[in-house]
Amino acid sequence: MGLSSSGQSSSLQDVEACCWAEGPRLRSTRPSCADLSALAAAASWEDRPLLCAKTRSAAALSAVGAAGALPPGLRGSPRVSGTAFASAARRSWRRGLSAALALTLALVLLTRHRQLYRHGQDAAAKLYYGLDPNMLGRSEALFPAPHCCRDEACARGGGRQRAAVVTYLRDDTYLPLLQQLDCTLRRSNPHLELGLMHVEGELAPGTLQLVQALNITLLPVAPLEFPNTYEARYGRNWLKVRALGLTQYDAVLLVDSDVAVVSAGLDAIFSLPVEFAAVWDQSKWLNRWRTVVDHINGGVFLLRPCAAVEAHMVQLLDAHPKLRFVHGTAEQDFFGWYYRYTGATLPLQWNCQAEQCLENSATVGGARPKVVHFTDHKPFSGRQPSTHGHEFLCSREELARRAQGLVPAAAAGAAAAAGAGAPEGQQQGVQPAAADGAGPAQQQQQQQQQQAQQHQGDAAAAAALLGVPAPATGSGATVQQLHVLQHALQQLDEQRSEHLDIVQQGDKELPG
Repeated sequence: MGLSSSGQSSSLQDVEACCWAEGPRLRSTRPSCADLSALAAAASWEDRPLLCAKTRSAAALSAVGAAGALPPGLRGSPRVSGTAFASAARRSWRRGLSAALALTLALVLLTRHRQLYRHGQDAAAKLYYGLDPNMLGRSEALFPAPHCCRDEACARGGGRQRAAVVTYLRDDTYLPLLQQLDCTLRRSNPHLELGLMHVEGELAPGTLQLVQALNITLLPVAPLEFPNTYEARYGRNWLKVRALGLTQYDAVLLVDSDVAVVSAGLDAIFSLPVEFAAVWDQSKWLNRWRTVVDHINGGVFLLRPCAAVEAHMVQLLDAHPKLRFVHGTAEQDFFGWYYRYTGATLPLQWNCQAEQCLENSATVGGARPKVVHFTDHKPFSGRQPSTHGHEFLCSREELARRAQGLVPAAAAGAAAAAGAGAPEGQQQGVQPAAADGAGPAQQQQQQQQQQAQQHQGDAAAAAALLGVPAPATGSGATVQQLHVLQHALQQLDEQRSEHLDIVQQGDKELPG
């Protein structure tokens, strides 16, 4: 079949439309020579070799149309020039380049600005979990749970309940925060017990000795941890599930170590007729204006310990990996899911996030906070001026006085281990009464002996905290060595503060 000029008006768009209409076997961004060859074979066209010999240019396709190889339905359209085809190709290339540049710019912004990156993570997590109906909250029909108490039965016993404030440490980094929690709790609610959950082998011996010296109850528990992509350290927060296994208590106020208890009357919360309660998570709208609440925050939980509930939670986490909220805030999201329809919501003053909630030392609602949560500027280096919530913290002098007051109590066991050989009454801090008729010389001698034994105990306690051998017995040598050990403790505290400044910089913009 010869070529003629009458068929040169075939359109490139018509040929492409024909190829797209043929179905997936020919579908591509633009018809290739092989595609047109296949189309020619299907239509029993006669000039198939001509199609394969030419390129995908407008001139080649118009030549095919001039040869009469196209069906009648594709003839008669205005011919598309080679310039127009090249222009369309350039536009397509530019659109692809623009999309690639926009994506690159978005990734750079998200990487350099942590808040933008965090908002992107939040949006992705909401889509991933929010589109699953089962992740909205635990349904009793789908996930039946055991209960050790319900409603008013949870508050039975009132003030006779054994209750405690419990926190946890997974390493020694947060020890200064634990000291602040202990100091503020003793100052505001001295009658409440403070317990510390820990995993055997994770804390240094010196940390454990200091915890015991502060009269904090040690609560060893089994480890529980899952990886987390939202924030790697959140994976260690799963230890909070173990608080439900502390059945020696009727009620537990589980708090993070970066909180301060600043108001009296904390034990009133234990009389609530609920098995779980928490406070809304708080944030600033556009990080500047107004406080926004959403979901719950894991900084403060009211729990009713129940071994059956603990076992049920662990079983769910093993059977349903999505409940680990790997792309969310881990245990915080899980507790919110588990108690979505049975738990209670507490006012903001029970977990006031310092940067998001405080206004002039009160909550945004005007109430005095009971618990202040330092989710941003954590007080690793003590109280800092002009920092939200730090006015509620203990000063370094208060912490030092508290430590000095507790040294004799801690020294009793250390001195006994060092073989001080003091009488039983004196080891327990009981001063023996002077014998009847004892003269001034004998009383002075007894006072000197008691002072020497106190110095010996103080030095032994300081040595135990530093992990060094206890000093030799002897009043003069012990006093001198005690000063040396106290100076070493001061230097160690300063070094810890310098190292923790780095940790604080990494925690500044992370949620609690």
